[in-house]
Amino acid sequence: MKSRVSEDGRIEIPPELIEAAGLIEGTWIDIAVDGESIVIRKTAHDPFEEAKKQKPEAPSLSDLVQRHKDKQSRAHSEFDQKIQEAGDSDEEHRPEDHPDFWR
Repeated sequence: MKSRVSEDGRIEIPPELIEAAGLIEGTWIDIAVDGESIVIRKTAHDPFEEAKKQKPEAPSLSDLVQRHKDKQSRAHSEFDQKIQEAGDSDEEHRPEDHPDFWR
């Protein structure tokens, strides 16, 4: 069977060939050039695989726990530093300014 390439580059595949190949609307195909031939094959399409390619992989639970521990450690250090700075001033001390008050 023969078909022509249209002005905009489209190629119409005769309905008999589409039916013989078992192609239905929504079927994904792989198109490749082999020398002077164009090869069209049905292919599996997994939308989840495509989505995984576009998104970075989620961190593991151990990574998330470690990040939380690091943030918690930094927060404790910053808090201790602020308490130390407050203790160095000559202002009247409040109970919540004592380092052990919040622990």
